[in-house]
Amino acid sequence: MSYLESVITKAEGRCRDRGSRLTPLRRQVLRALVEVSEPISAYGLLEICNAEREEAMPAMSMYRILDFLVDQQLAHRLVSSKKYIACSHIDCCPKHFQRVHFLICDQCARVKEVEMSEAMMDSLKHGAGAEGFKLSSRQLEFSGVCGECR
Repeated sequence: MSYLESVITKAEGRCRDRGSRLTPLRRQVLRALVEVSEPISAYGLLEICNAEREEAMPAMSMYRILDFLVDQQLAHRLVSSKKYIACSHIDCCPKHFQRVHFLICDQCARVKEVEMSEAMMDSLKHGAGAEGFKLSSRQLEFSGVCGECR
C-alpha cells in the first residue's frame, strides 16, 4: 500500500470513528492536499480538483470541505498565509493535532509540522492566563529560514 493510500485509509477510519464520512469529494480534496505537500489556497485546490472533474465544484463547496477536514483533524489552516496543508499525523495518532506548531520558511515557503510538548503548551497557556488572556487557538506559526535555504 502506498503512503497516499495509507493516509486515505486512516482518514476514512478516523471519520468513521467520529460518526462522519469521507465522501468522494472530501477524499479528492484530501488526496490533493497530501499530493501537493505544500501550503495551498482554497482556490489553488479548487483548480486542481476541477481539472480532474467533468462538473466544476463551486468555491463554497471547497471551503465547506476544508472546514470539515480541519474539524476532523485531517488538515490544518495556516492563519498567517490563509493556506491549507494536510496534517502530517493522519497515519499515526490524532492526539498530535492539538499540540503542533509550524516552522514556515520565508524563502522557499516549506512548512514543517512539529509536535509541541504538553509542558510547553501548558506554559504558554499559563503565561497568557497570567495576563488575563485566554488562548483561542493552540496553533503556533513561526517564520524563519529552513536548513536547506540557509
